Amino acid sequence: MDKNSLFLFLVVLLRSEAVIVKSSTELDDAVQDVVWCGKNNQVTLLRTASNSVYRSENINQSFSLLTRPMNGTESKEKLGEINLILKSGADNSTAFFIGSKGTVWVSTNCGQETSILNTQFLVSQIKPHPMEKDWVLATIAENCEDEEDNICFFGTHSLYLTQDLGRNWKEVAEDVKQFEWVFGEEQVKAGIPHTRIYAVIRTQRGDIFVKTDDFFKRRKSLVANCLEFKVRNNYVFAIQTVVRDEVQLLVSTLDNGFEKYYKAIFPDIKLIMRNVFILDSSEGAVFVFATLKVGSPYGRLYVSDSTGTRYRLVLRYCLRNTKRGADFAKLQGLEGIYIANVIDDEAVMEYERIVAKEDLEDEWNSEHYKPAKHRSTYKKGDPLGLLQSNIKTLITFNKGGSWRPLTSPTVDSRNQSISCKGECSLNFFLYSDTGIPIISQRHAYGLILATGNTGKHRANGPESRNVYFSRDGGLTWLEIAKGMHIYEMIDHGGLLVMADREGLVQYSWSQGVRWERASVEGHVDEIYAESDLAGQNFFVHAGNAVHGVDFGELVKRRCVGTSRPEEDDSDFEFWSPYDGRQEQDCILGRRITYVRRRRESECYMGAEFIFPMAIENCECTEEDYECDFGFVRRGEGLPCTPTISISYEAPENCSPGSYYPVTKGYRKIVGDSCVNGVNHDPNMIPCPSSALFDEGVAKILVLLAVVLSAAGIYCLIKNWKAIKKRLQRTTHSNTALKYMKGSYKNVRAKDDDDVVCIDPMYSCLLYTSPSPRDLSTSRMPSSACKKKKKKTRKKK
Repeated sequence: MDKNSLFLFLVVLLRSEAVIVKSSTELDDAVQDVVWCGKNNQVTLLRTASNSVYRSENINQSFSLLTRPMNGTESKEKLGEINLILKSGADNSTAFFIGSKGTVWVSTNCGQETSILNTQFLVSQIKPHPMEKDWVLATIAENCEDEEDNICFFGTHSLYLTQDLGRNWKEVAEDVKQFEWVFGEEQVKAGIPHTRIYAVIRTQRGDIFVKTDDFFKRRKSLVANCLEFKVRNNYVFAIQTVVRDEVQLLVSTLDNGFEKYYKAIFPDIKLIMRNVFILDSSEGAVFVFATLKVGSPYGRLYVSDSTGTRYRLVLRYCLRNTKRGADFAKLQGLEGIYIANVIDDEAVMEYERIVAKEDLEDEWNSEHYKPAKHRSTYKKGDPLGLLQSNIKTLITFNKGGSWRPLTSPTVDSRNQSISCKGECSLNFFLYSDTGIPIISQRHAYGLILATGNTGKHRANGPESRNVYFSRDGGLTWLEIAKGMHIYEMIDHGGLLVMADREGLVQYSWSQGVRWERASVEGHVDEIYAESDLAGQNFFVHAGNAVHGVDFGELVKRRCVGTSRPEEDDSDFEFWSPYDGRQEQDCILGRRITYVRRRRESECYMGAEFIFPMAIENCECTEEDYECDFGFVRRGEGLPCTPTISISYEAPENCSPGSYYPVTKGYRKIVGDSCVNGVNHDPNMIPCPSSALFDEGVAKILVLLAVVLSAAGIYCLIKNWKAIKKRLQRTTHSNTALKYMKGSYKNVRAKDDDDVVCIDPMYSCLLYTSPSPRDLSTSRMPSSACKKKKKKTRKKK
C-alpha cells in the first residue's frame, strides 16, 4: 500500500479517555487503500487485502460491501477481484473499479450504482481523460486462453477509445505498448489540444514513441527505439535504447510544445536499462536517480538546469528504494527543500570489495584508498548490513546546490539532555525500512513529522527510533515521542496525532507542547482521513474492523485574526522560511512571508482556510548558485572548478549581432529569483560575423602584414653581417644554438618551446612559445639577461 499517495492519517481521536467511536464495521481483511469521493468527499470507498470493496456515505458510521452487487449474478472468481479503485480527474463522483481478470466497473455516483465498462473485451489497462469525464482509453487483453491466463495482459495491445463512458468503443491503434493522455492547465495555456495522446507503438523497425491529436488518424514519430516515456509537470521524458542495456534519456519541455527532444547529458555515467528514475520535476529542476548496476542498493543523484538536459552530480551514494527509486523526499509546501539518505563513502568501498573483489583489485593498491574505520563493525558475509549501519540523512535548502546533516535537538521528549559521542546529527527513515514515512503537507507550511534517531548514522533497531517534529522547514527539530509511533497532521498541521503499537493515542493542538490522551478498544493499525488533509472525514482501522470517529468531540474554537497576524487577539503569526546561513530570511533568492497559526493558539482552521503570503526578491549570495555542468567543488566553500574540457566556441546557430553565454563555472539555481549582490552569471560573448572577415577587418590585417614584413626585412639587412658571422660558429650539437662566449648563455630547454634569452641586437631571432610569455618570465633569470647585455656592449 502506497501510504504517501493515499495520505494516510494515523489518528485515534478520543478525549479524557472517553471513547468517542460511534460505530464499527467488521471487514473481511485489513484495509489496503482508500478513495474519498463525491461532493466535499463525503463518500468513502475502501479496498481490503482480499480485494473486496466497501462503501460508506454517512461519514464512516457504517460500511456496506460492494463486491457482490458489482459482480451481479456472476461469481467473484470469474469476474475477478478488485485490484484498484481509480477516481476520475474530471468528475469527483466518477470512479472505476479495476478487476483482476480484465473486467472494469464504473460508477458515476461513487459506487451507489455500478455497471460494467467493457462488455465486449477484457481490459489490460485504462486511462480516464483528466478533463473529459466520459472519455476513456483502454488497451484490450487479446488471445487469453482462460481466466487464469495472465500472460495475455502483458506486452502490446490494441488501443480502444470510448467517448460515452463505455457505451460505444472504437479501435484507434494497434501494437500499443504504453499510452497516456497529455493534458492540464499549463498545456492548455501552451495551446496543446485536449485530444493529445502519447504512445509507444511496436513496429518492424522497433518501438517508436509517437504523438497524435486526432485519435491516430495521423501520428507523428518523435523518438525511435523508445523503451518508455514519462509525463512529469512541464516535461516529457523518453528512455531510448542505445546498445544492449545502455540507454539515454531524452527530454522535451512545454516551452517547445513537447515537439523537440534533446539528449540529457550526465558528466560521469552511462545510463542502464531499468536503472533510471525521475524523482521530481515539480519546481523546474529535474532530479534523476541512476544506479551503475542492476539491483545496486545505492546510486547517484543528479539535478538538472532549467532545460532538463544538463545534469550535475549532487549525491554519489544515495540509498535506493525499490518502489520510489531513491530514499528521497521533497518537503511539501515549501520550494527548494529536499531530504535524502546517503551511505558513507568508506562503507560503499568496503561493500564493493566484499561482493566483487576481483573487479576492485587495482583499487586496493590506490594511494587514495584509506582502510575503513568500521571494517570490524559488520558480520562476516553480511555486506548489506555494513551499508545499513552507515546511512545518514542530509538536507538541502537550495534544490541540491549544497547539502548538510540535519541538526540534532539538544534535549529529548522528557527534557533530558541528548549526548552524542563524536559526530551528532539527526537521521531518518524516509521511505525505506519503515512503515511510517516522513510526512509534510502542502498547506502546513514548514511542518514535518519523521521517525529516526540522533547520532552519526541511522540506527537499525526499532528500540532506538523516536518521533521528531520540525516547524521551520527542517532547520531545527524537536523530539516529541520515544519509540516507534504512527502519526499524522490534521487541519493544516494544527492537530498532531500519534499512536503506539499498543493502542495508546495522544493528540496535541499545540504542535507538541501539550498532549492529551485518548483510547480505543483493540489494537490500532491506522486512521485514515480525506485527501485534502483538512476535512472532518476520518475513520479508525483496528484489526479487521473500521470505527467511525466523531471529530466534533475534539474540535476547539474557530481561529480568528487572519488579517491581523502578530496582534495580541490574533491566532496567527508571520513566518518566513530560511536555511539559517544567511542574514536575510531567504530561500531561492526570495523572502516568502506566510501567515500561519501560532503554536500556542489551540483552535481549528478548517478545510476552506486560505493562507495569505507575500513575496519579495533578495540580494544574491553564494547560496543562490550551484556548479555548472562539468564543474565541481573540491571541498566545502571552495570555488567550482572544471572536470571536463569546456568549449568556448560559438554555437552553430549563433547569429551575427547576438550573444552567446560562456560559463564562469556556476549557474543560478533553477527558479532562483535573487537580484544584485554576488554575480556568477555567464559572460556574454558577441557572435562572430557570418563572413570569415568583413571588409574593415581584412584591410587592417593586410596592412599589419605589410608592416611586419617590412620590419623583418629591414632587421635582417641591417644585422646580416653579424648574423652570418654568428651562424658560422653554430655546431650540430643537440642544443638549438651554441652562443659566443661572453655574449650568450646556452639555455638547455626541457622542451622545444621554451623562450631563450638572447642579446638585444638579435632580438629579431627570439624563439617564442605558443603561449604568450614575456622574456622576463622565461626559464632564464632576467638578471642573467642583463649581465650578458653588459658584456656584449664591452666586447663591441
